[in-house]
Amino acid sequence: MSDTPGSMPGNTPIDPTKPTLQDLLNEGSQLVQARRLQDAETLAKALLSEFGDNAEVRFFASDVESLRGDAPAALEHLDALEESLGSKPRVLLRKAQLCLFDGQWQRALSCAREVDLLEARERELAALSQVFIELGQHKEARNCLLIARDKNPESVQLLYLLAVSEVQLDMLEEAQKHLTQVLELSPADPGALHLRAQLRSWSVEENHVAELRDVLTNSSEPQLTAIASYSLAKELEDLGSYVESYAAYSAGAEAYRGLINYDPATELGAQQDIRDTFTPARVAKLVRGDDLPGPIFIVGMPRSGIRLAERVLASHSAVTGAGELGELRRILGLLARDAAPAEVSDAEATIAVDFAELGRRYMSAARERVGDVARFVDCTSNNFLYCGHILAAMPGARIIHMQRDALDTCYSVFKSLIFGAHSYSYNLEELADYYQSYRAHMQHWREAFPGQILDVSYEGLVQNTDAETRRMLDFCSLEFEQGMLEPGITTPINTIISASKLLPALHSNAIGSAERAGPGFDVLRSRLGDAGVLG
Repeated sequence: MSDTPGSMPGNTPIDPTKPTLQDLLNEGSQLVQARRLQDAETLAKALLSEFGDNAEVRFFASDVESLRGDAPAALEHLDALEESLGSKPRVLLRKAQLCLFDGQWQRALSCAREVDLLEARERELAALSQVFIELGQHKEARNCLLIARDKNPESVQLLYLLAVSEVQLDMLEEAQKHLTQVLELSPADPGALHLRAQLRSWSVEENHVAELRDVLTNSSEPQLTAIASYSLAKELEDLGSYVESYAAYSAGAEAYRGLINYDPATELGAQQDIRDTFTPARVAKLVRGDDLPGPIFIVGMPRSGIRLAERVLASHSAVTGAGELGELRRILGLLARDAAPAEVSDAEATIAVDFAELGRRYMSAARERVGDVARFVDCTSNNFLYCGHILAAMPGARIIHMQRDALDTCYSVFKSLIFGAHSYSYNLEELADYYQSYRAHMQHWREAFPGQILDVSYEGLVQNTDAETRRMLDFCSLEFEQGMLEPGITTPINTIISASKLLPALHSNAIGSAERAGPGFDVLRSRLGDAGVLG
């Protein structure tokens, strides 16, 4: 008996024109990548109704919920998998990532630690290391990368990530060794060039200035030009060649500005909208959250001494440094999404939230990270945008506003290449405008919440450390402890920026650093001077 094409004995003939499950999943992946949410949701529902037990279908449905921003719903699809599938590295990694997004730090850590590192693939190990870094578990991140490196010893990406993890562990010699390996394999690797420049202060006897100049001479890629310019500028500054250094910073900033999308009118307009919305009359009518002892927020411009103030406060036995939690903005966004009609401004939506609920959710998410400590410090710098929201949600919170000389602040920000952040800092006029808006914002909050924000100057903290520390502690209703400012004291810092626990030496070397910019900063000086910011 012969079979007709496309059929098997005793089975229904296969329709070659009907898409297979894999075809539909491929289509779904394309819809997710194109962010076509409605079409992706429709396909996910259809697949779940027919193939609800299929692991790939559940993964696709989870991706759709992630696209919607609904991490709990995305997690539900993965939790529905049978145990044998739910214990796979890919599933546990995805769960850890979703829990991180949703502020479920402890469950994220649990899922990450359940991954079988020997079973995980190289790519999964690299992604898992980033989860551990976000969770402040730098040793575990490095362990993932060491195992992945052993599987592929000449992977430039893995060697670079390994160096990053070692910098965070203050293992600088090991980091330099791995960066050297990266640059032997890929001499113009942008990330390695930049990280190597930041590792230490370079000297006339040991530097990479000639090498970096060669890279720039041969570079035709804007990203490489930008990053190599910043690297060259840093090493030239170490050598005291300030004129050449500033020229390189300027070249790097110009190249990097061309790579990013930043609309000053939108950014500064949103800040003005917050100020226009949170008027004293409306602030007086807000229903506040619980008036209990709350967290300590340190806010201000980047590079204004925020991390220094955090480390000083965290040297107190009752205070834990939590680093940049970033939870307030995330939770505020979630609550604002449901608090007001879609057509109102973001500022109107945020003033309509349940502030008591904002406080509860923030504290719950923060406790996931810091545990049940008496007091903790959140030093997310851009929380300056939301001082009013903080004080309405948590009246017992304390806000310390770090200030630094305007020109020194702008110079330090201008020469810091922070990937994916501070988009205003790569053009001097845009930087000046942002700085003015920041100043106006803080003045607005002082007037709306008199006496509830403490201004502390960086210069005062480094030059009169004892008095300024006592002033911060008094503001936070804490007693000064003998020995808390001794050099080398260990402090409980939990941060993704650096794993170092040592309180850095307090010095004044950075005061007046903007003078290194010379005439190059005249545009910014003039703009800030005309605005009355200087002096």
